[in-house]
Amino acid sequence: MSVPVDRFSQTDPPPGSPGFLNRALRLSKLAFTPAALAFLGIMALRNREVILDLLARLTLRPVAVALVLWTGLHFLSALVAFLVFRSSNAPLSFGQAFFIHANRLPARYIPGGIWHTVGRVADYVSLGISKAHIVLFVFLGNALAPCMTFLLGGLAVAAAGRLPVELGLAAAGGGLLGMTAIPLVVRIRLLRGRIVLPVVSYGAILGVMGAFWCGAATCFTLYFLAFPETTGKAWEVGGAYLFSWGVGFLTFFAPQGIGVFETVSGKLLEGGLTLGSTAVLAAGFRVVILAADLLAFSTAHLFFRPRGGKGP
Repeated sequence: MSVPVDRFSQTDPPPGSPGFLNRALRLSKLAFTPAALAFLGIMALRNREVILDLLARLTLRPVAVALVLWTGLHFLSALVAFLVFRSSNAPLSFGQAFFIHANRLPARYIPGGIWHTVGRVADYVSLGISKAHIVLFVFLGNALAPCMTFLLGGLAVAAAGRLPVELGLAAAGGGLLGMTAIPLVVRIRLLRGRIVLPVVSYGAILGVMGAFWCGAATCFTLYFLAFPETTGKAWEVGGAYLFSWGVGFLTFFAPQGIGVFETVSGKLLEGGLTLGSTAVLAAGFRVVILAADLLAFSTAHLFFRPRGGKGP
């Protein structure tokens, strides 16, 4: 009688185990990224004449304003870290928080999508910040971002009629519910009383995060409407950006939402242009973000670098 051959070697984790799922997730990310880039490349080639014409008639001033504004948004990101860590055993100054955030921005462009966070965590540990505060910071950053974008973006796309009203309102309701539940999750499950997240502090963090995402939506709107033939009111374009970003963030197999963000925003914003052209224009916004990241990195090293130049 023949012995059945196991499809997995002895070193492979069995299906359904955490190791197997983690490995499957890594493989899906590796496979999806080139596929998404290939899709965007094909769309760019198919619509190259339209895109070249749009680029030739691009209004540069709004794009420049978006670049400067996004650079300023990095200060709000640093402010979140400052607010979270001010009650820790080794509180950061705002200047330290900004330098650490901006100095690690190049790590965003390492494949995987997590290295900016990993780099900052290493810096916080080296400064003696407690593990509980670092866990709180990472959790708030990853939990509040989709909640805020779905709340604001869901309301906007529902009001604009670009999606079924029920879907937009469900996304907004999910975002609001998530923001309401986060303090309970922190207190009961995540930190279990090791540190306290005061209501006033949480409210301040929510305010800063709300300002950040409103600013991000404004940047995308300035960029997108700088192209001829693009349509939509400013709040509709900004809302579509936020909703699309939230969908891309929750698509776990798409690092930094690449491909997913562009497709969803292209569908929401197609009007005078085709879906492919709109998706390629949305992808182009990543170039603005890259330039803003480089400007923030340079600003940090020129004006916020610690004395002696030995890191954070």
